[in-house]
Amino acid sequence: SAGCVDSVLYTNYFDVIANPKAYFTFSPNSPNLQEPIVQFKNKSTYASSYDWNFGDNTTSSEENPLYTYPSFAKNYTVGLTVTDATASCFDSYETILIVKDEILYFIPNAFRPGSGNINRIFQPQFTSGVNVYEFRMQIYNRWGELVFESFDPNGGWDGFYNAELVKQDTYVWKIDFIESMSDKKHSDTGIITVLR
Repeated sequence: SAGCVDSVLYTNYFDVIANPKAYFTFSPNSPNLQEPIVQFKNKSTYASSYDWNFGDNTTSSEENPLYTYPSFAKNYTVGLTVTDATASCFDSYETILIVKDEILYFIPNAFRPGSGNINRIFQPQFTSGVNVYEFRMQIYNRWGELVFESFDPNGGWDGFYNAELVKQDTYVWKIDFIESMSDKKHSDTGIITVLR
């Protein structure tokens, strides 16, 4: 670093002072909104003080900090500046930490339409990771006839087709959606049993 002295002259000998070198790792390697706590492991050498910037205007002077990221997905530039014991030499290291929005959802395998308030609608439960504006769900009977379609992840099937309750049988569902963090498309299919 600028202005640092590697050695000091004494009467009959040199005292070598090593420059600090900043470096760190973190775990987990792929933090996400469900596990946003990151443990930073300081691997700097010849340093006595530490200045962390977690990329969201939050700082720390701990040697090995534990940090919980905010509840939204983003790329963060994390930096560490270390200083030596004389406070005259320093070094910095930066890296990108990506907090991802994991795709989490549950799709039931059976439901009982017209059964009151419990389990009467077939509706996938999306926790995170889905772009709600790029969603499509289709339900087909065993002959391949489309009996239900929705573009709303919060809109479920009540078991009716052409104003009549469908018969007890198995039906095929197909769900297409795009991740909220990227343009990656997903297409899942499965079977739902209608109970009467």
